[in-house]
Amino acid sequence: ALPRATGAALNATIAWQKEKDDAIDRAQQRAKSQAANAAAARTERDSLRDALAAASLRLPGSTQSACTEYGAAASGLLDQCSAAHQKLAEQADGHVSDVRLMLEAWPQ
Repeated sequence: ALPRATGAALNATIAWQKEKDDAIDRAQQRAKSQAANAAAARTERDSLRDALAAASLRLPGSTQSACTEYGAAASGLLDQCSAAHQKLAEQADGHVSDVRLMLEAWPQ
């Protein structure tokens, strides 16, 4: 009975090790994807910043109507960014809460 139990324990250990290794691989893939997404977001941010800077240089020579349109567009953009930031913060808080729940509920 002992060799059978030892074999079963070894098989269970091997299965757990594989699960752990697979989880690490998935985490590494997520990290790569997140890094690529962050780089893309930085590129978009830099492009937008440059476009806004160029537009602000043109404003002194622009018509009142063009300045009004520019202000409305900038305001709309700020509203969209604020909403996205708030949604992201809420999601992050939810994830943190989930992790804390799992850690606190895990048998000690």
